[in-house]
Amino acid sequence: MTTMRRVVAADSPRVGAALLVMGRIHQARGEYMEAERCLRQALAIRRDRLGADHPSTAWTKVTLAELLIERGGRQEAGELARSGLQTLERRLPTDHTRLITARYVVASAER
Repeated sequence: MTTMRRVVAADSPRVGAALLVMGRIHQARGEYMEAERCLRQALAIRRDRLGADHPSTAWTKVTLAELLIERGGRQEAGELARSGLQTLERRLPTDHTRLITARYVVASAER
């Protein structure tokens, strides 16, 4: 990650994408604090560089929401997931697989 930040700007959308992947890896390993740190950084970069209404920003919200549900933070997870879903519904085709996942995450947060 350090090497990537030297090659591209630290707030590049490419760095945001890499942080999203790293966050998912940490989550899979059970390293939840590090996963959350990576996903929050990815969200901040994508929101700042791509805009709040970009599908990649929305997907990062849904991904962070999944982690927060796993950690017990359902209220914030629900807010993030609903916001991400609203954007994805406006910006993606109705049969896109990310919409299905986002709907599932919203429902999981509301249980």
